[in-house]
Amino acid sequence: MQSRPVDGSVAGSATIIHHPDVRRMLMTMRAYTEGCRATGAGRRGGVSTPRTTHPDADGAASENQAFYEFMVPLVKGYSTEMSIEVASLGVQVHGGMGFIEETGAAQHLRDARILTIYEGTTAIQANDLVGRKTARDGGRARLAVAAQVAATEAELAREQKRRRALDGASACGAGARRSSRWSTSSSARDARPTRTPCSRARCRT
Repeated sequence: MQSRPVDGSVAGSATIIHHPDVRRMLMTMRAYTEGCRATGAGRRGGVSTPRTTHPDADGAASENQAFYEFMVPLVKGYSTEMSIEVASLGVQVHGGMGFIEETGAAQHLRDARILTIYEGTTAIQANDLVGRKTARDGGRARLAVAAQVAATEAELAREQKRRRALDGASACGAGARRSSRWSTSSSARDARPTRTPCSRARCRT
């Protein structure tokens, strides 16, 4: 329990989850964590992509291996640095309780601090990336990364196009339903519903 939230959402004392700043820190921790997991998954995906049906299996294997090796210092350097930030925010979320061993938050911070040491210091990872992997083999690693980025962007573009098409179809149907009108002829016997076309520009096309 903590004091009244500054946004006035609770009249009296409330649990810390009701405080906007605590929510901000928790969402920041989540964003950093998911970002690091995504980079790690991308590194593994680069080397585990099926190559058996590729017309140039050896070339694809070499390209994927170059991408994997290029990503290693990036994943290690970024993830270990962010782990310290996330664990530090975890202590801050708990406030003074964060330094008490009962919560375990301080232990997470100590465990995260060693990662930048035994996984290779950040400077070593940076030197490995810039001094060895970026310049070697005529920039083969850079080309591999560029190819992976281009493939990912193309896949995202296709997914966005598909989503727009689905959204457009559902919006068109909704617009047509909203614009439906009943009209009757002069004879009540011939009365029948008439659907008016959707007035939205994208529906008219």
